[in-house]
Amino acid sequence: MTLGAHYRPKMSDAGDVSVRRFISAADGGDISFAVQRAVAYADSKGGGVVRIPPGLYTGASYFDLGGYNNVVIDATGASVTMEAATTFFRVAPPVWEEVQAAAAVDGDDFWGPRKTVTVTDGSAFAVNDLVKLCADDKQRCTRAAGADGTDYRRGWMAVVEAVAGNVLTLDRPCPWDMDTNVRIARMPRRRIEWRGGMIGYELGHEADWRPTPMIANGVSDLLIDGVDIEHTYNAAISLVGCFGARVRASGRDLRNMETNEQFGYLLNDGSYFTRAELNGGRNRHCYTTNMPRIAADSAQIELYGATYGALVTGQCHGNSQAAWDTHHGAENVTFANCVASGGTTGGGQFVVRGVAHRLINPQAYNGKNGILIYTEEEKGVTEPTNGIIVQGADVDVDQYPLYTLGETDFEVRGGCFRSRKSGNIGNLKGKVRLRGDVTFRPGVGSNVNGARAIRLDDAIVDARHSRVIFDLQDIPVGASQYGAITGLGAAASAWNGGEVVTTNDANMTAVFYKEAAATGTVIMKPEKIVTQKLGANYKINCQITGSTGVGFAAPWDWRADDWSWHSGYIEVTVTADYLIPLLRRGNREVIVRAYVNGGASKTLGALPLGTYVGQVLTISAVVDSGLTLTVPNGAAFNTALGGSDVVLSGEQALRLMWHGTRWTRAA
Repeated sequence: MTLGAHYRPKMSDAGDVSVRRFISAADGGDISFAVQRAVAYADSKGGGVVRIPPGLYTGASYFDLGGYNNVVIDATGASVTMEAATTFFRVAPPVWEEVQAAAAVDGDDFWGPRKTVTVTDGSAFAVNDLVKLCADDKQRCTRAAGADGTDYRRGWMAVVEAVAGNVLTLDRPCPWDMDTNVRIARMPRRRIEWRGGMIGYELGHEADWRPTPMIANGVSDLLIDGVDIEHTYNAAISLVGCFGARVRASGRDLRNMETNEQFGYLLNDGSYFTRAELNGGRNRHCYTTNMPRIAADSAQIELYGATYGALVTGQCHGNSQAAWDTHHGAENVTFANCVASGGTTGGGQFVVRGVAHRLINPQAYNGKNGILIYTEEEKGVTEPTNGIIVQGADVDVDQYPLYTLGETDFEVRGGCFRSRKSGNIGNLKGKVRLRGDVTFRPGVGSNVNGARAIRLDDAIVDARHSRVIFDLQDIPVGASQYGAITGLGAAASAWNGGEVVTTNDANMTAVFYKEAAATGTVIMKPEKIVTQKLGANYKINCQITGSTGVGFAAPWDWRADDWSWHSGYIEVTVTADYLIPLLRRGNREVIVRAYVNGGASKTLGALPLGTYVGQVLTISAVVDSGLTLTVPNGAAFNTALGGSDVVLSGEQALRLMWHGTRWTRAA
């Protein structure tokens, strides 16, 4: 990601200004005072580049750029060690201009109307103004309100595209309703740039230091390019209410101790349309989002609204929690080609909360868990995390490569998910869509007996037109009751459509299970099942624990991938009143090879219902000499065989066709 061409502040008579010209003995070695003086001098001359020359510096206070515009600070080669628990680089919040009431905005309307807003006095605004809409409505997918009346409130930023009387047209539509105490304000333009350098804190203050070295509030044009952060006691870079910020940063040894209110984030983003390229290590999160609770009708307009529209890339190693994280309320954050390895004592290496986030080619490996999609129901979030897309994932971790907490709604577009040490890939809850080729590879673990690769916990899986491959090569010999997919929960779980493939499945017992503890319905309806081990043996194709037969009457094709290429083929030794199982599959023709032996003739029970009119069932008998196989006639047996039972002997066959209500003899 190239960031350097974002903007170039105006240069004037000041030219390059070295902070060394402004160092005073009275500063006590605190470089912040010299930086503040140098910035003021450059501003008095109409602008310039303030340089912190290569070298070692100390700091014990912050400098503030809130009152300036067109500021460039170049710290390439400089290293600053903070000797006090304070911020170093700070941009104070803006003084908002032309704050006035605005009409409500219908976030459910079409694209055009959502770009327009009616204000009190349109003459106060001009084309290219940067404005913010805010309302006291609760932001969706956020935690519970505070007992003091504070809440997570809505805000939206855009550029004015046109002005017609009191109607402003924005350059991007508002994505949600704005109904309560709607206001609009103009953000003053402030262009601020920081280049290079290293910032860190002295060691030994783990007990009581919590500073953030770089904080920017409400900046219209911010570029932080190439900064290194070494050893902090809290978040390294915090953006609050900024617009279109560009950040390229590295951070290592960012202390994380939540019980001590120390949060080791490299970038803590609470802004709009941030672009970030990050390289992190030994931290809590490389990237995360934030959104504070605020009082109604707050004058701190920069605090309204959730993180929105960020584009993030980079890599992070040895994180203590998620390397890449979105908190509740955040929307439309895209993680593109992000890599995470090592770490994660909890959560996943990617943790996704909020609305409409995208994980494009995420890579997570050599860590505890992979991707967690999470609705914080325990913290009062009532709207599920939804609209999430995971595309082209490559996850290879010790425990759960893909799992959910709380009700969720997400889509997986291709990808590979491997667990090294768990027979269970993960639990899924809510609405899940699988598209393309998705591979799950469970691993060896103490939990492999009685385990299933995927557990549907009140989950509805839409796998239509997908191929879901369960690569079971790591399931050990002797594993008992191991399966690919199981249903559980108190409401309903279902697998709808798609091709389910099990490969290297010699140690699998069954494809589908229903857990004995499941009190809800479980329905498995793939379009096709392809197995290696199971071949034509229907008995172990699908097994059920719990209510006998529940949920396994759906139509599907079944092909054995053991090079025998059976399709719609069942082999069975007939017992008394034998009921042909699993007939409701989508094959055009189903063949039952029925063996009768043991010295006694046998009679079939009622034939199961066909799947569609015209489906063909062929019963091919292999009967010992002197014995017979009887196919009974009558409505009780779902047959109409010309008024009498059909008796087969030797190697005779009976060909039947489904007419919608009965099986009849076919030519």
